[in-house]
Amino acid sequence: MNTFGQNQTEQSYDLENRNQYQTPTPLAEQSAGFEYNRPVQTKPVYENPNHQNYSAGNIAWSALEGFRDVGKAIARREAEIISQIPNRLTSLQRTVYNLANNYNQVMNSPQEYKNQDPISVTNSTLENAINFLKQYRLTTDKKLSDVNKHQYMSCLAGKDGLALGITGLALGAGKEVVDLTRKYFNEEQNKAYGGWAGIWADSAKDMGNNIKGFVHGFVNNQPCYPLLEKPLP
Repeated sequence: MNTFGQNQTEQSYDLENRNQYQTPTPLAEQSAGFEYNRPVQTKPVYENPNHQNYSAGNIAWSALEGFRDVGKAIARREAEIISQIPNRLTSLQRTVYNLANNYNQVMNSPQEYKNQDPISVTNSTLENAINFLKQYRLTTDKKLSDVNKHQYMSCLAGKDGLALGITGLALGAGKEVVDLTRKYFNEEQNKAYGGWAGIWADSAKDMGNNIKGFVHGFVNNQPCYPLLEKPLP
């Protein structure tokens, strides 16, 4: 005949054994609220800190945040451009005359600016486009970092207005598509970037900097030349 103490000891022993050899609770029971006493170990997911901020969703959200004030900026900046139509027409006439008479000098003359931007609303879009091309050559020769270069050039494009600014962004996006393809199929570069994830992260970073530069120049109407030395965070 078992005593109360013996029954309690056997129950404790049985409970201990059941806990030790308990099998995982089926998923249906877990969803119904039953808990599994033993911790379930899962394989850790590796996340590259250089890639995690460059998913398609994050890039799209960054773009939406960057362009949230574009509507107001378009009206403000285009009104400013319209007010400069007399100066822009004079600039257009001057640029066309110089191109017709001395094309090589206009297109290939060195262009260095100190503490000022070579593109402004007082210039015609044609003159600004020529200056943009010259600045692209200069930044390439100076071997600036990708961050400085992308932000600076997109900022300059935005200083002319919406047309050149959007064109600059479109050209930047096209360049990244070409770079993605070239890096992916180049075995050496593919390996250097750590495969497709690294290649995508680099192109996404460049497009993010293009957007930052455009917003800085067009939306916020800030000077671009400081970006040559100190890029936006």
